[in-house]
Amino acid sequence: MLFESGFIDKWVTDLIKKHTLDSQRRKMAEATARGELVKSDEGTLSLTVHHLQGVFFVYAAGLLLASILLLLEIIFRNDLMDFLTKSY
Repeated sequence: MLFESGFIDKWVTDLIKKHTLDSQRRKMAEATARGELVKSDEGTLSLTVHHLQGVFFVYAAGLLLASILLLLEIIFRNDLMDFLTKSY
């Protein structure tokens, strides 16, 4: 009777949801304790430098690559111009 009426399915579903929510809350609490998460008063998540760290690395790598290419272009400018203007 319990199985046919769907009570067991409901209990199992509720148990899985409760376990999932508890696990998520525990992970959020651990991350907040480590300083990775900062919650505002409205309950929304505020981004920290830790969240944007990858963006800064990509930006720095792009700046480094652009600087190296600019220096190479300045160093080899005369050789390139001689090569391009040489008539065969």
